[in-house]
Amino acid sequence: VALSLRILLALAFLAGMVRLFRRILDPARRAITHPDDLFALLVMVIWFGIAFFGIAPLFGPAASVDAYARGADLWAVGILFAWTSFLLVYVPFSKISHYIFWPFQRWYLGRHLGHRGVYPVTRPAS
Repeated sequence: VALSLRILLALAFLAGMVRLFRRILDPARRAITHPDDLFALLVMVIWFGIAFFGIAPLFGPAASVDAYARGADLWAVGILFAWTSFLLVYVPFSKISHYIFWPFQRWYLGRHLGHRGVYPVTRPAS
């Protein structure tokens, strides 16, 4: 479990870094990029990097009681929990909330307003 999560987190970190560098280096993207976009992207890239190191002690042999008694890699878990706590406070007031709520909003609007957000056809009363 830890290995598969670490692979996913490493890929997410690399994808975030590529997106961040593209936004900074490409003049066209830099012209339309708001500082809040850069900050939101940077916050998520940092979280993926921290989670890469902080997720391993939570699974596998390192997660045993003896490992916690020795204090093995607990610094990474502590930083991961602190950064995740910061995100829980920051996300509702940021652009990241749009990415998180999009699937739920799409389902809600599709269910209550019709297929693909189109209002349902109203038929005149006869």
